[in-house]
Amino acid sequence: MRIKITILAVALSTILNAQTEAPGILWKKYISSNADYVHPGDLDQLSDGSYLISGTQRHSVDGSYISIPQLTKTSSSGETIWQKQYSNITSNYIINSDIDTSGNIFSITEATGNANNLLVKFDSNGNLLWQKGIQYSSYETFASYIDVLPDNSILMCGDYEKSDAAGYFFAKYDNNGNQLWIKTVEYNTFPGKYIDKIIATADGGFVAKGEAWDSEDTDLGYLVRFDAQRNLVWEKFLKAGTDETYIYDILMNANNEIVISGFYNNINNDDQFMFINKKNLAGDDVWFKSFYKPEFEFVYESMMIELSTNEYTLAINTGYGNGVTILKKINNNGENVWEHVYNDDSFGKEYLHNIIKTSDNHIGVLTRNEDQYGLYKMGGSLGLLDFTKKGLTVYPNPARNVLHFSETVSNIKIADFSGKIVKNIATEERTIDVSDLPKGIYVVTAITKYGKSINHKIIKE
Repeated sequence: MRIKITILAVALSTILNAQTEAPGILWKKYISSNADYVHPGDLDQLSDGSYLISGTQRHSVDGSYISIPQLTKTSSSGETIWQKQYSNITSNYIINSDIDTSGNIFSITEATGNANNLLVKFDSNGNLLWQKGIQYSSYETFASYIDVLPDNSILMCGDYEKSDAAGYFFAKYDNNGNQLWIKTVEYNTFPGKYIDKIIATADGGFVAKGEAWDSEDTDLGYLVRFDAQRNLVWEKFLKAGTDETYIYDILMNANNEIVISGFYNNINNDDQFMFINKKNLAGDDVWFKSFYKPEFEFVYESMMIELSTNEYTLAINTGYGNGVTILKKINNNGENVWEHVYNDDSFGKEYLHNIIKTSDNHIGVLTRNEDQYGLYKMGGSLGLLDFTKKGLTVYPNPARNVLHFSETVSNIKIADFSGKIVKNIATEERTIDVSDLPKGIYVVTAITKYGKSINHKIIKE
């Protein structure tokens, strides 16, 4: 018996953690913004498993929009706990947010007019504690990213503009928003450059990614490293094809290596390639892999998480609100493990905004669909959680008490992990009781009203 239990545990561990197949949808929730339009900012998970969505309401008034920052907290299953708007910082967009060890929320905003960007602190209940303007010297300044470090200090990056030059900065703040230091990099000749995401490295230094452009106005990927004293170690200008190259995301993996993802174009035939690139701390390539996607018009964004050690899950937007979403897993050698295109049966027609690794090693997904947020939890595999196939669906999955079919079926059989039939229902049904089944993985077979045999795997909680 112990051997069987061990085998089952290993199988479940493989399904849930190693993620050898494209994930299915464990649950999804649509959360109203109570506005005409919503602009998501970020998705974070708190220590108790709940989720925090930061974003911005947009209200249409006499042909123009009023923007109001908004925070939404949900339970670990996506149910709304509270939602708050902040009219005292109206005309600001929340760009991204992070949370400290006490549950305090830090956000950076971008003003819709000429006002300064803001660094804002909220308590764990969403009450606004303070707001501070972000500005380098007297120059127009734009913050793009913050990260709350383990000591609860705040790392920020952005760029600024002068009348005769421009530059980028990264800075450190204490938990009360006081600036501890700032590093600036300025230029007045080509190539121009800026950074929009920065990561603290294990040696106390920093790695950042962004964009650069040459004298012919060709966009280049920009990657830069600084040491712990904020001295420049190296900078790289990435041109992967014959035309534009963009770095969309960056992370430091478990081996303290740099992994970036993005896309590039070839100008001669307008081909577009997605890529993922691993570099060592010296900035040298460990490997570079590209993926040609001729069937998609444009890649708008690529996001990346290290779901399991040295393996990377990419989320790729191929259309702004009218395309499809791709999830793709890459192993430590840059090889494709699986790839799946999610169309309008799941969240393909929504704009994928963010993905995170959840505390239980699943994938959290934040989308936008006009006036509402979409919050998804993904895991298992499409074989187990068959929400994206067209045709008959079986839900909820995982199931606890009842199992529903999207149309009437008959000759329903449920088999356990060993293949033993544990439930046999000959009559026509759309809902069946599964409360008496022990927790585990089951295969459900049935016959549709058109005589078609269906086969679905489910998880019983």
